[in-house]
Amino acid sequence: MYYYLYTMKSEEKKPRKPMLTIEVDAEEKALFQRVAKARGLSVSALARTLMLDEARRLSVS
Repeated sequence: MYYYLYTMKSEEKKPRKPMLTIEVDAEEKALFQRVAKARGLSVSALARTLMLDEARRLSVS
């Protein structure tokens, strides 16, 4: 399980983008990173791309 901690200085009160956290084991994380690297994407960009591709495939908007 991964926990993300974000710190912001008091003068940096920017609105945060919505975030999604998924639970993966070390092997799944490594696979995700290798696939993202092979596609020339960040892991976040890969997750967005996969989600959008699947939504299109299922005709979900």
